[in-house]
Amino acid sequence: MKRTSEDIDRSIGMPDIDAEWTRFEREVIGTSSARPERFHLSRAAAVIIVVLGISLTALASVYVVRRIIPSRRRATATAVSALNRDTLVQPVPQADTLTVFNFENVDMQTIARALGEHYGVEPVFHDETLKTIRLYARIEKDKSLDEVVTLLNHFKKVRLSVADGKLIIERRIVGPKN
Repeated sequence: MKRTSEDIDRSIGMPDIDAEWTRFEREVIGTSSARPERFHLSRAAAVIIVVLGISLTALASVYVVRRIIPSRRRATATAVSALNRDTLVQPVPQADTLTVFNFENVDMQTIARALGEHYGVEPVFHDETLKTIRLYARIEKDKSLDEVVTLLNHFKKVRLSVADGKLIIERRIVGPKN
């Protein structure tokens, strides 16, 4: 008959190691065998808290970055205001630059100058303050000047007309509604 290690331990008077370790912890260290499990639970809780903290920090940083970085339209407006106003440089795909005017928050003086060069007319402002009005417009270059004037006359602040080779820009006078 084959003897197990427990049988051999009992025959030589060897005590049960697990029982002795539990007694040692209780008497000498002052802990019980349940304590290591609580230690693992507290470690798991700490890991969860750290992960939660990192997640909340990442979420807050994404929110802050979205609030700080302006939208594309605002960024374009800032870039356009910093550009030389004599040239019309817009973030338009290269294929469109030959066929489309893309005015994004561009002052009326720059728009009138670009239209004047393209259609061979001289821009004339009846009021100097009109030069600083900023507009958003996308105009195909193959449209006639009359079509462009009609399109731009949809804006509330300016009224355009063409006479004697001049592009006349006036302030739109809005009367009371009847």
